[in-house]
Amino acid sequence: MTETPAKLSPRLFGVLALVYAALALLSHQPALEAGFVADDTLVVGFNPYIQELSVGNLVAVFDPTGPAVLYSLNYAPVHMVFHALERAAFGDAMLGYHLVNLALHVVATLLLVMLWVRSRLPIPIAAAAGAVFAAHPANAEAVVMIFQAKTLLSTALALSALLVFWRRPGLSLALFSAALLTKIAAAFALPMLAVWFWVRRADTQRRVPHPGWVAAWVVVLGLVAIPEYAAFSRIGQHSVPLGEGLQRAQTIVAIAGRYLVMAATGTGVSASHSPDAVDTWLDPWWWVGLSSLALLGWRMVITLIRRQEEAVWWIAAAAAFAPVSQVFPFQYPMADRYLYTVLPGLIGGSLLAATAAAPALRSRLGAAPGARLKFLPVGALAALALLFAGFSHGRSPVFLGDEALMQESARNYPNGINAWVIAFADGANSGNLQRVREALRALEAHGFYSFKFFHQSLSGPPARDPESRAIVTRMAQHYVDRYEAMDSLHQLELRMLGDAYLVTGRPADAKASAEQALELGGPHDDEAREVLREARLAIHRQRAVGKSAGSR
Repeated sequence: MTETPAKLSPRLFGVLALVYAALALLSHQPALEAGFVADDTLVVGFNPYIQELSVGNLVAVFDPTGPAVLYSLNYAPVHMVFHALERAAFGDAMLGYHLVNLALHVVATLLLVMLWVRSRLPIPIAAAAGAVFAAHPANAEAVVMIFQAKTLLSTALALSALLVFWRRPGLSLALFSAALLTKIAAAFALPMLAVWFWVRRADTQRRVPHPGWVAAWVVVLGLVAIPEYAAFSRIGQHSVPLGEGLQRAQTIVAIAGRYLVMAATGTGVSASHSPDAVDTWLDPWWWVGLSSLALLGWRMVITLIRRQEEAVWWIAAAAAFAPVSQVFPFQYPMADRYLYTVLPGLIGGSLLAATAAAPALRSRLGAAPGARLKFLPVGALAALALLFAGFSHGRSPVFLGDEALMQESARNYPNGINAWVIAFADGANSGNLQRVREALRALEAHGFYSFKFFHQSLSGPPARDPESRAIVTRMAQHYVDRYEAMDSLHQLELRMLGDAYLVTGRPADAKASAEQALELGGPHDDEAREVLREARLAIHRQRAVGKSAGSR
């Protein structure tokens, strides 16, 4: 008969909640004064579909083909409704948003500890590991950035679904559905559940729900994946220089190595990661990733063969990493926040493996040393949690503004996107033509096509430089090609297409695009009118130049 897992008492649960809340507050307190930074501005600050709770806005955010997906950056209606509720409650009072994120982080941590205990991790070790998760430096991005409430909420919902599945499978399915509609990354819970179900079915002493409930999870994921993939294809996919074929595979392995070092040590965290593609077999990150993945893969296979619950957590880590591994390319190939769903599996798998090996180690050491050794893991984890909290606290001010985030990214990745954006701005401001050219070449190679910013920033000699103008024009043409290939465009896309037409020297098409945007109507009427005004001026200039040339 299998040993029954321990349970957290209500008193211990309350104590842990207070401890994790204190750790989270200590770790992130300097950043609680931050306003909207990075994607907060688009997703929450300027998102017209969450500024008020109305039937029209609710219909818009649940419409998988509607314009609201351009602001959520994914099909995530529950995420949008959540922010609409926050906007109604807090308005522009930033502290409220940050406190909600802290609370969600504490809830996710408590749920994680409960699941570790269900996997027979000793309660003291699980509780100490929860403290490590609560303070981990890689989690700061998810906790501090307001729009990342989606990561916190979707993770909490997914963990809740796993927790209640064995007694309330219907409720579990509803929670999993809500998690997916908050952020598709919650899909990591499905492989976890499938392996957990398979492991537990081998235990004849346990009753498990009908396998049809697991199949229902698969169906729900498939249904949500359809609009999510459509949204990602429309707005999220980018061409990034990670190489092709073997080089791309090596780069993905190297990215895994970076994540694993970040997970184990808390170092290597950064805003807007921009790692270079692997270009040599001697790349250290490639070797770190290869050796680590081989070890973890071996352990996962061994525990799967033995049908041990440890395998559930290795599968969880693999399932959480797979969609962010650059199989589908993102503008920035890495992000600290992606570790939020990977860490639970890595921590849980590692601690369960260590716990399984502990009896053999104690028997070799003898009774007295072995008895003292059993307190060492809890102390080590608690010390690591405090170390991580101090590290996170010291770094938190970087989230106070976009400039600080860009500077951190540039320091950590001197050949990355943000470093070249800063170089371009410096060159444009100082009239350094060579610097502007160099930066634009690098940004084009990185697939970073913010043509409107570059076009408006060019002045002096760079503005008259044929090469610089040609690069910006190619960037704009990328958007022209992309939007002209679509069957129908939303108002925001029509406005952006109008901007691209202006930069590529097609003012008549820009005028038509702006007029179509105004005819469609929506929150971007003023911007469309500005494009229309610029297009008319450009047409007038073209005619004036034509008349002048004809008179000569």
